[in-house]
Amino acid sequence: MSITEWHNAAIAGKVVKALKKNGFDAVYFSNRDEATQFVLDSVKPEMSVGCGGSVTIKELGIPEKAKEKGAEILDHGQAGLSPEEKQDIRRKELVCDLFLSSTNAVTLDGCLVNVDGTGNRVAALSFGPKRVIVVAGVN
Repeated sequence: MSITEWHNAAIAGKVVKALKKNGFDAVYFSNRDEATQFVLDSVKPEMSVGCGGSVTIKELGIPEKAKEKGAEILDHGQAGLSPEEKQDIRRKELVCDLFLSSTNAVTLDGCLVNVDGTGNRVAALSFGPKRVIVVAGVN
């Protein structure tokens, strides 16, 4: 294990403990494949999955892989949508079965920091979807 990997794991361990103290069900994965698999294990066929505009979620390929499992993907950022269609999808994301998002930051004391242009992501993180998974990198 490199010094960087050790450092990341040590910091992540403290953050996970703080998140749990604050009521989150937090897990640390040492690599992106494990994190991606954890998210995909939560996806079931015909489930509605909102993506919240997360670059992290898209970079991991989760929307495509979830669709392959038979999930309905709600992605207001897909190309070719009218403003009205985007707004309709954002509303559906608020009541989906599983909402996937990243966060702007996770503090050492276990708080999520989020800034949102339209408010849809912050709203869905706070209330609405049956389940929410937030993916955050160590950076």
